Parts: sequence; structure tokens; C-alpha cells
Amino acid sequence: DPVRLKRLQANQAMNGLVGYFVKIETEEDGGRYVVELGKRGPVRVREMNVEKVSPSRRSTRLQTAAAAEAAALAEESEAPKPKMPASKAKAKAKSTSRRPLRGAAKAKSVVKKTGNKVIKPKPAGGGGVFDVNIYKICSEPTLEVQDEVSAKWRPCHLYQNVKDGRIVIWYGGGAYEGLPPSKPYRFKGLNKGGRILFDGKNGELLDGDGEKIPTRRRPSL
Repeated sequence: DPVRLKRLQANQAMNGLVGYFVKIETEEDGGRYVVELGKRGPVRVREMNVEKVSPSRRSTRLQTAAAAEAAALAEESEAPKPKMPASKAKAKAKSTSRRPLRGAAKAKSVVKKTGNKVIKPKPAGGGGVFDVNIYKICSEPTLEVQDEVSAKWRPCHLYQNVKDGRIVIWYGGGAYEGLPPSKPYRFKGLNKGGRILFDGKNGELLDGDGEKIPTRRRPSL
């Protein structure tokens, strides 16, 4: 379960960090709580220095989608496949590769030709389609969204569907959030007069359940 460190005195810089609870040591070892902090590794703290992080509906949806994708991939790998001639199998092995996707299923790709340049969006998770013909950029390039589990800020771009106004978060590669069939993400309080780009401060970004998604403008170095 995700937990947050708090009230640390010796290393106050670690207060607020989110990690995953591993175990409780025996009394002989000190009875401390062991928390895994990713790249920082495991830390040993007292019970009073941890609090459980309650995931919101948004983060629960994302975790459920990831679990569904893993189950689908496992089922696909276990399913028997028809045999093909050795020559065709060798040619297919050279031309095919698998890329990790985020969400419950693979999405379709939509290709848009602009002159001699072909733009091919990468597959998106959740079974939705990111069609470059009906989405337009609607955020500043310095926008960041806060991850609810790690509490880290992630660079992203927002795109708006020109037909229904749905907002989609693109994290790069094939990682999207807010594509159909999920409930549409929306802006709140953003001035609609003229072409105004969202910068994380001039309005609010709401998920499909109406919860505010933490956003900010990337701090200057």
C-alpha cells in the first residue's frame, strides 16, 4: 500500500515523500516500518512517521486499467497460436516488435499526411483512439501534472477534441489519459475568449469524476 513519510526530524527533506509499505520489523530488529522509496531504496522509520495514502478515484481508475492490460497480455501469451511456415515466421519476426502500452487494451492508429511528411500517433491505452485530425493542442509547453502515487510532477501536453471539447493528457510516446471510453476531462474557469492556452494557473483541469487534477507551470532552473 502507498504511504507518505511525515514528522521526520533527522532527515526533514524526506517528509512528504510517497513510497510503498514493505513490512514491520520484529522487536529484535527495532520494530520499525520498512518503506520502499524507489530509487532511494528502502528506509526504516517509526510508526508515527508514516501515514496511509488514500488513492482518489482517478488514480484507482489508472491502476485498474494497468492491471487489466497486464491480464490481457498474459492471456494473449498463453493462448495457442497456429503454426506457420518457417520462412514466413522468420520474416515476421524481423518486422514485428511489441511496445508497452498504458491502459486496458491496444488502440487504433490514425495516420495523417501533411505534404511529404506522415504523422503517425503511437497507440494509446484504454481502447481509445487519438486522431490528430480532431484534436488540437490547448496547453503551454511548460505544463506539468502531479502523479498521485509518487507525488512527482510529470511534463505533459493537453489536447482538446474539436467536436466534443474532451481534454486528453499526453505524457509522450503511447501514454495518454482521458481518451474514450473514459468519462471526458474538462476545463473549469478557463477564459474561452480567443485562443488561450492552459498553463496550470489560469483555470482548473478536472477528470471524468469532476476531481481537480494538480497542475503547474514548470519552474525555471
